[in-house]
Amino acid sequence: MDLILILWPSIANGAENAADIFQHGIVAQFVSSRSIETLVTRSDKSTDNVVATILVIILALLGVIALFMLIIVDYALCSCFPTLAVIEDDAPESYERVPNGDDVELEDSEANKTVEVDENLASRPKPITSGLRSTYQHVCSFPIQRPLLRGFRCWMVLRAATNITIALFSAIPFVPMVVVWPIACMLTLPLYTTWIHIVITEPSSRPFWRRLPPPGLVYRAATRAALPYFVIRACEGYIVSAVAFILMGWKKETRTANPLNSVLAFIAAFALWAFVEVPTNAVLIRVQASLLPEGSRTIVPLHSSMTLHRASGKEYLATSDAWRSFSKASWVRLYKMYAKIALFLMALWAGIGAIGVSAFFYMSWLSAR
Repeated sequence: MDLILILWPSIANGAENAADIFQHGIVAQFVSSRSIETLVTRSDKSTDNVVATILVIILALLGVIALFMLIIVDYALCSCFPTLAVIEDDAPESYERVPNGDDVELEDSEANKTVEVDENLASRPKPITSGLRSTYQHVCSFPIQRPLLRGFRCWMVLRAATNITIALFSAIPFVPMVVVWPIACMLTLPLYTTWIHIVITEPSSRPFWRRLPPPGLVYRAATRAALPYFVIRACEGYIVSAVAFILMGWKKETRTANPLNSVLAFIAAFALWAFVEVPTNAVLIRVQASLLPEGSRTIVPLHSSMTLHRASGKEYLATSDAWRSFSKASWVRLYKMYAKIALFLMALWAGIGAIGVSAFFYMSWLSAR
Protein backbone atom coordinates (compact mmCIF):
# COMPACT_ATOMS: atom_id res chain seq x y z
CA MET A 1 0.00 0.00 0.00
CA ASP A 2 2.81 2.30 0.89
CA LEU A 3 4.45 1.40 -2.43
CA ILE A 4 1.31 2.38 -4.30
CA LEU A 5 1.10 5.65 -2.43
CA ILE A 6 4.71 6.33 -3.22
CA LEU A 7 4.40 5.50 -6.92
CA TRP A 8 0.97 7.04 -7.53
CA PRO A 9 2.17 10.59 -8.18
CA SER A 10 4.51 9.28 -10.84
CA ILE A 11 1.74 7.21 -12.40
CA ALA A 12 -0.65 10.14 -12.29
CA ASN A 13 1.92 12.44 -13.81
CA GLY A 14 2.63 9.86 -16.50
CA ALA A 15 -1.05 9.58 -17.35
CA GLU A 16 -1.35 13.35 -17.55
CA ASN A 17 1.73 13.50 -19.73
CA ALA A 18 0.32 10.77 -21.96
CA ALA A 19 -2.96 12.62 -22.24
CA ASP A 20 -1.11 15.82 -23.11
CA ILE A 21 0.95 13.97 -25.67
CA PHE A 22 -2.16 12.43 -27.18
CA GLN A 23 -4.07 15.70 -27.28
CA HIS A 24 -1.26 17.94 -28.44
CA GLY A 25 0.52 15.35 -30.50
CA ILE A 26 -1.72 12.91 -32.30
CA VAL A 27 -4.83 15.04 -32.29
CA ALA A 28 -2.92 18.15 -33.22
CA GLN A 29 -1.11 16.22 -35.93
CA PHE A 30 -4.45 14.92 -37.22
CA VAL A 31 -5.98 18.37 -37.15
CA SER A 32 -2.95 19.89 -38.81
CA SER A 33 -3.03 17.26 -41.57
CA ARG A 34 -6.71 17.98 -42.21
CA SER A 35 -5.90 21.70 -42.28
CA ILE A 36 -3.10 21.12 -44.75
CA GLU A 37 -5.41 19.12 -47.01
CA THR A 38 -8.00 21.88 -46.81
CA LEU A 39 -5.40 24.51 -47.59
CA VAL A 40 -4.07 22.47 -50.50
CA THR A 41 -7.58 22.02 -51.87
CA ARG A 42 -8.29 25.71 -51.49
CA SER A 43 -4.98 26.61 -53.10
CA ASP A 44 -5.73 24.29 -56.02
CA LYS A 45 -9.13 25.87 -56.51
CA SER A 46 -7.68 29.36 -56.27
CA THR A 47 -4.98 28.38 -58.76
CA ASP A 48 -7.61 27.04 -61.15
CA ASN A 49 -9.59 30.27 -60.76
CA VAL A 50 -6.49 32.33 -61.52
CA VAL A 51 -5.69 30.17 -64.54
CA ALA A 52 -9.27 30.42 -65.77
CA THR A 53 -9.27 34.20 -65.35
CA ILE A 54 -5.98 34.55 -67.18
CA LEU A 55 -7.28 32.27 -69.93
CA VAL A 56 -10.44 34.36 -70.31
CA ILE A 57 -8.38 37.55 -70.55
CA ILE A 58 -6.06 36.00 -73.11
CA LEU A 59 -9.01 34.75 -75.16
CA ALA A 60 -10.63 38.19 -75.04
CA LEU A 61 -7.41 39.82 -76.25
CA LEU A 62 -7.03 37.19 -78.95
CA GLY A 63 -10.64 37.80 -79.98
CA VAL A 64 -10.02 41.54 -80.36
CA ILE A 65 -6.81 40.92 -82.30
CA ALA A 66 -8.55 38.33 -84.46
CA LEU A 67 -11.37 40.80 -85.18
CA PHE A 68 -8.95 43.46 -86.38
CA MET A 69 -6.98 40.88 -88.35
CA LEU A 70 -10.17 39.65 -90.01
CA ILE A 71 -11.09 43.22 -90.93
CA ILE A 72 -7.66 43.74 -92.49
CA VAL A 73 -7.72 40.37 -94.25
CA ASP A 74 -11.26 40.87 -95.54
CA TYR A 75 -10.49 44.36 -96.80
CA ALA A 76 -7.16 43.51 -98.39
CA LEU A 77 -8.01 40.11 -99.85
CA CYS A 78 -11.65 40.58 -100.81
CA SER A 79 -11.50 44.20 -101.99
CA CYS A 80 -7.99 45.39 -102.86
CA PHE A 81 -6.31 42.31 -104.34
CA PRO A 82 -9.09 41.49 -106.87
CA THR A 83 -9.11 45.14 -107.96
CA LEU A 84 -5.40 44.96 -108.73
CA ALA A 85 -5.91 41.69 -110.59
CA VAL A 86 -8.59 43.29 -112.79
CA ILE A 87 -6.51 46.24 -113.95
CA GLU A 88 -3.13 44.48 -114.35
CA ASP A 89 -1.84 43.81 -117.83
CA ASP A 90 -1.09 40.26 -118.88
CA ALA A 91 2.36 41.24 -120.15
CA PRO A 92 4.37 43.49 -117.81
CA GLU A 93 5.86 46.63 -119.27
CA SER A 94 9.41 45.36 -118.85
CA TYR A 95 8.68 42.47 -121.18
CA GLU A 96 9.01 43.07 -124.90
CA ARG A 97 6.99 40.53 -126.79
CA VAL A 98 8.78 38.53 -129.51
CA PRO A 99 6.64 36.44 -131.90
CA ASN A 100 7.37 32.73 -131.80
CA GLY A 101 9.12 31.30 -134.86
CA ASP A 102 10.54 34.65 -135.98
CA ASP A 103 14.22 34.92 -136.68
CA VAL A 104 16.47 37.67 -135.45
CA GLU A 105 18.90 38.94 -138.02
CA LEU A 106 22.24 40.07 -136.73
CA GLU A 107 24.61 42.08 -138.84
CA ASP A 108 28.04 40.67 -138.98
CA SER A 109 31.12 42.20 -140.47
CA GLU A 110 31.23 39.53 -143.14
CA ALA A 111 27.63 38.35 -143.68
CA ASN A 112 24.19 38.23 -142.14
CA LYS A 113 23.55 35.32 -139.79
CA THR A 114 20.12 34.05 -138.74
CA VAL A 115 19.64 33.08 -135.12
CA GLU A 116 16.47 31.40 -133.85
CA VAL A 117 14.85 32.72 -130.69
CA ASP A 118 14.97 30.37 -127.72
CA GLU A 119 11.55 30.24 -126.07
CA ASN A 120 13.07 29.29 -122.70
CA LEU A 121 15.29 32.36 -122.71
CA ALA A 122 12.43 34.57 -123.78
CA SER A 123 10.03 33.13 -121.22
CA ARG A 124 7.26 35.41 -120.15
CA PRO A 125 7.33 36.63 -116.53
CA LYS A 126 4.24 36.05 -114.46
CA PRO A 127 1.97 38.98 -113.56
CA ILE A 128 2.21 40.28 -110.02
CA THR A 129 -1.33 39.25 -109.16
CA SER A 130 -0.84 35.67 -110.29
CA GLY A 131 -0.48 34.65 -106.62
CA LEU A 132 -1.48 35.90 -103.18
CA ARG A 133 2.09 35.86 -101.89
CA SER A 134 3.50 37.89 -104.78
CA THR A 135 0.63 40.38 -104.54
CA TYR A 136 1.11 40.72 -100.78
CA GLN A 137 4.86 41.24 -101.09
CA HIS A 138 4.41 43.81 -103.85
CA VAL A 139 1.78 45.80 -101.96
CA CYS A 140 3.90 45.78 -98.79
CA SER A 141 7.01 46.90 -100.68
CA PHE A 142 5.84 50.53 -100.76
CA PRO A 143 7.18 52.67 -97.89
CA ILE A 144 3.85 53.63 -96.33
CA GLN A 145 2.19 52.84 -93.04
CA ARG A 146 -0.34 50.00 -93.11
CA PRO A 147 0.07 49.16 -96.80
CA LEU A 148 -2.69 46.55 -96.64
CA LEU A 149 -5.13 49.29 -95.56
CA ARG A 150 -4.45 51.61 -98.48
CA GLY A 151 -7.61 53.58 -99.20
CA PHE A 152 -9.31 52.31 -96.02
CA ARG A 153 -10.46 55.77 -94.91
CA CYS A 154 -12.07 56.42 -98.26
CA TRP A 155 -13.67 52.98 -98.08
CA MET A 156 -15.15 53.70 -94.64
CA VAL A 157 -16.49 57.05 -95.81
CA LEU A 158 -17.96 55.33 -98.87
CA ARG A 159 -19.69 52.70 -96.73
CA ALA A 160 -21.00 55.35 -94.32
CA ALA A 161 -22.31 57.53 -97.15
CA THR A 162 -24.01 54.55 -98.77
CA ASN A 163 -25.67 53.46 -95.53
CA ILE A 164 -26.87 56.98 -94.75
CA THR A 165 -28.34 57.30 -98.24
CA ILE A 166 -30.05 53.92 -97.85
CA ALA A 167 -31.52 55.00 -94.51
CA LEU A 168 -32.87 58.23 -96.00
CA PHE A 169 -34.49 56.54 -98.99
CA SER A 170 -35.82 53.70 -96.86
CA ALA A 171 -37.92 56.22 -94.95
CA ILE A 172 -39.95 56.79 -98.11
CA PRO A 173 -43.06 54.58 -98.01
CA PHE A 174 -43.50 51.76 -100.52
CA VAL A 175 -39.90 51.94 -101.79
CA PRO A 176 -38.34 48.45 -101.66
CA MET A 177 -34.71 47.78 -100.84
CA VAL A 178 -34.05 46.44 -104.33
CA VAL A 179 -34.66 49.99 -105.56
CA VAL A 180 -33.05 51.87 -102.66
CA TRP A 181 -29.71 50.05 -102.73
CA PRO A 182 -28.85 50.68 -106.43
CA ILE A 183 -29.88 54.34 -106.07
CA ALA A 184 -27.61 54.78 -103.05
CA CYS A 185 -24.71 53.11 -104.84
CA MET A 186 -25.18 55.24 -107.93
CA LEU A 187 -25.22 58.43 -105.85
CA THR A 188 -21.92 57.47 -104.22
CA LEU A 189 -20.33 56.31 -107.49
CA PRO A 190 -17.76 59.19 -107.65
CA LEU A 191 -16.54 58.23 -104.18
CA TYR A 192 -16.30 54.58 -105.24
CA THR A 193 -14.25 55.65 -108.28
CA THR A 194 -11.93 57.61 -106.01
CA TRP A 195 -11.36 54.52 -103.88
CA ILE A 196 -10.46 52.53 -107.01
CA HIS A 197 -7.92 55.17 -107.98
CA ILE A 198 -6.34 55.20 -104.50
CA VAL A 199 -5.98 51.41 -104.41
CA ILE A 200 -4.35 51.03 -107.83
CA THR A 201 -2.00 54.06 -107.76
CA GLU A 202 1.17 54.79 -105.85
CA PRO A 203 0.88 56.44 -102.42
CA SER A 204 0.06 60.14 -102.46
CA SER A 205 0.03 62.82 -99.78
CA ARG A 206 -3.20 64.28 -101.14
CA PRO A 207 -6.33 63.45 -99.10
CA PHE A 208 -8.97 61.40 -100.84
CA TRP A 209 -11.49 64.26 -101.08
CA ARG A 210 -9.02 66.15 -103.27
CA ARG A 211 -8.76 63.19 -105.62
CA LEU A 212 -12.44 63.04 -106.48
CA PRO A 213 -12.91 62.95 -110.27
CA PRO A 214 -15.52 65.24 -111.87
CA PRO A 215 -18.93 63.71 -111.09
CA GLY A 216 -20.23 64.44 -114.59
CA LEU A 217 -17.37 62.51 -116.15
CA VAL A 218 -17.88 59.61 -113.74
CA TYR A 219 -21.57 59.26 -114.57
CA ARG A 220 -20.98 59.60 -118.32
CA ALA A 221 -18.34 56.91 -118.24
CA ALA A 222 -19.53 54.40 -115.64
CA THR A 223 -23.34 54.51 -115.60
CA ARG A 224 -23.76 51.80 -118.24
CA ALA A 225 -21.36 49.52 -116.37
CA ALA A 226 -22.36 50.39 -112.80
CA LEU A 227 -26.14 50.22 -112.98
CA PRO A 228 -26.38 46.54 -114.10
CA TYR A 229 -23.87 45.52 -111.44
CA PHE A 230 -25.68 47.30 -108.61
CA VAL A 231 -29.10 46.02 -109.73
CA ILE A 232 -27.83 42.44 -109.86
CA ARG A 233 -26.32 42.79 -106.39
CA ALA A 234 -29.60 44.15 -105.04
CA CYS A 235 -31.70 41.40 -106.63
CA GLU A 236 -29.27 38.58 -105.82
CA GLY A 237 -31.35 37.08 -103.04
CA TYR A 238 -34.56 37.18 -105.08
CA ILE A 239 -32.86 35.64 -108.11
CA VAL A 240 -31.38 32.79 -106.08
CA SER A 241 -34.71 32.08 -104.37
CA ALA A 242 -36.58 32.14 -107.68
CA VAL A 243 -34.13 29.72 -109.30
CA ALA A 244 -34.34 27.33 -106.35
CA PHE A 245 -38.14 27.48 -106.32
CA ILE A 246 -38.35 26.85 -110.06
CA LEU A 247 -36.03 23.85 -109.84
CA MET A 248 -37.75 22.37 -106.79
CA GLY A 249 -41.34 23.28 -107.55
CA TRP A 250 -43.66 25.75 -105.90
CA LYS A 251 -45.28 23.41 -103.36
CA LYS A 252 -44.66 24.46 -99.82
CA GLU A 253 -43.88 20.97 -98.57
CA THR A 254 -41.10 20.59 -101.15
CA ARG A 255 -39.45 23.83 -100.08
CA THR A 256 -39.25 23.06 -96.39
CA ALA A 257 -37.18 20.47 -94.53
CA ASN A 258 -35.39 19.41 -97.71
CA PRO A 259 -31.60 19.70 -97.81
CA LEU A 260 -31.68 19.74 -101.60
CA ASN A 261 -33.13 23.26 -101.42
CA SER A 262 -29.98 24.54 -99.71
CA VAL A 263 -27.76 22.78 -102.24
CA LEU A 264 -29.64 24.25 -105.18
CA ALA A 265 -29.68 27.69 -103.60
CA PHE A 266 -25.92 27.51 -103.08
CA ILE A 267 -25.34 26.40 -106.68
CA ALA A 268 -27.57 29.19 -107.98
CA ALA A 269 -25.82 31.79 -105.80
CA PHE A 270 -22.37 30.60 -106.89
CA ALA A 271 -23.33 30.59 -110.57
CA LEU A 272 -24.77 34.09 -110.28
CA TRP A 273 -21.63 35.33 -108.57
CA ALA A 274 -19.17 33.60 -110.93
CA PHE A 275 -20.87 34.28 -114.26
CA VAL A 276 -22.63 37.60 -113.63
CA GLU A 277 -21.31 39.54 -110.63
CA VAL A 278 -17.60 39.01 -111.20
CA PRO A 279 -17.66 39.95 -114.93
CA THR A 280 -19.85 43.04 -114.41
CA ASN A 281 -17.71 44.19 -111.50
CA ALA A 282 -14.50 43.67 -113.50
CA VAL A 283 -15.85 45.71 -116.42
CA LEU A 284 -16.90 48.50 -114.04
CA ILE A 285 -13.45 48.60 -112.41
CA ARG A 286 -11.69 48.91 -115.78
CA VAL A 287 -14.01 51.73 -116.84
CA GLN A 288 -13.34 53.52 -113.54
CA ALA A 289 -9.60 52.97 -113.88
CA SER A 290 -9.66 54.60 -117.32
CA LEU A 291 -10.64 57.86 -115.57
CA LEU A 292 -7.25 58.14 -113.89
CA PRO A 293 -5.64 61.57 -114.42
CA GLU A 294 -2.79 61.65 -116.88
CA GLY A 295 0.56 61.04 -115.26
CA SER A 296 -0.81 58.78 -112.52
CA ARG A 297 1.48 55.86 -111.76
CA THR A 298 -0.14 52.56 -110.87
CA ILE A 299 1.40 49.99 -108.55
CA VAL A 300 0.90 47.20 -111.10
CA PRO A 301 1.33 47.42 -114.89
CA LEU A 302 -1.90 48.95 -116.18
CA HIS A 303 -3.67 47.27 -119.05
CA SER A 304 -3.14 49.19 -122.28
CA SER A 305 -6.88 49.42 -122.98
CA MET A 306 -7.28 51.84 -120.07
CA THR A 307 -4.91 54.39 -121.62
CA LEU A 308 -5.26 53.96 -125.39
CA HIS A 309 -8.64 55.73 -125.46
CA ARG A 310 -6.86 59.05 -124.96
CA ALA A 311 -4.98 58.59 -128.23
CA SER A 312 -8.30 58.55 -130.10
CA GLY A 313 -9.58 61.61 -128.23
CA LYS A 314 -12.01 59.76 -125.94
CA GLU A 315 -12.54 60.72 -122.33
CA TYR A 316 -12.94 57.21 -121.02
CA LEU A 317 -12.99 53.54 -121.91
CA ALA A 318 -16.39 52.45 -123.18
CA THR A 319 -18.19 49.58 -121.44
CA SER A 320 -18.13 47.39 -124.56
CA ASP A 321 -14.43 48.05 -125.09
CA ALA A 322 -13.75 47.20 -121.44
CA TRP A 323 -15.51 43.87 -121.90
CA ARG A 324 -13.54 43.06 -125.05
CA SER A 325 -10.25 44.02 -123.41
CA PHE A 326 -10.32 40.95 -121.16
CA SER A 327 -8.35 38.03 -122.50
CA LYS A 328 -8.71 34.42 -121.48
CA ALA A 329 -5.55 34.72 -119.39
CA SER A 330 -7.03 37.72 -117.56
CA TRP A 331 -10.19 35.83 -116.64
CA VAL A 332 -8.24 32.76 -115.54
CA ARG A 333 -5.92 34.85 -113.36
CA LEU A 334 -8.86 36.70 -111.77
CA TYR A 335 -10.81 33.53 -110.93
CA LYS A 336 -7.66 31.88 -109.59
CA MET A 337 -7.21 34.88 -107.34
CA TYR A 338 -10.74 34.46 -105.97
CA ALA A 339 -10.20 30.71 -105.48
CA LYS A 340 -6.98 31.27 -103.54
CA ILE A 341 -8.66 33.91 -101.39
CA ALA A 342 -11.50 31.50 -100.59
CA LEU A 343 -9.08 28.72 -99.60
CA PHE A 344 -7.05 31.09 -97.43
CA LEU A 345 -10.15 32.37 -95.63
CA MET A 346 -11.39 28.82 -95.06
CA ALA A 347 -8.05 27.86 -93.52
CA LEU A 348 -8.04 31.01 -91.38
CA TRP A 349 -11.55 30.40 -90.06
CA ALA A 350 -10.68 26.75 -89.40
CA GLY A 351 -7.69 27.82 -87.31
CA ILE A 352 -9.73 30.33 -85.33
CA GLY A 353 -12.42 27.73 -84.77
CA ALA A 354 -9.87 25.16 -83.55
CA ILE A 355 -8.51 27.66 -81.01
CA GLY A 356 -12.01 28.50 -79.79
CA VAL A 357 -13.03 24.84 -79.42
CA SER A 358 -9.81 24.01 -77.55
CA ALA A 359 -10.37 26.89 -75.15
CA PHE A 360 -13.98 25.81 -74.58
CA PHE A 361 -13.03 22.24 -73.69
CA TYR A 362 -10.26 23.46 -71.39
CA MET A 363 -12.67 25.74 -69.56
CA SER A 364 -15.14 22.87 -69.22
CA TRP A 365 -12.40 20.67 -67.80
CA LEU A 366 -11.47 23.31 -65.22
CA SER A 367 -15.07 23.80 -64.13
CA ALA A 368 -15.54 20.01 -63.73
CA ARG A 369 -12.58 19.62 -61.37
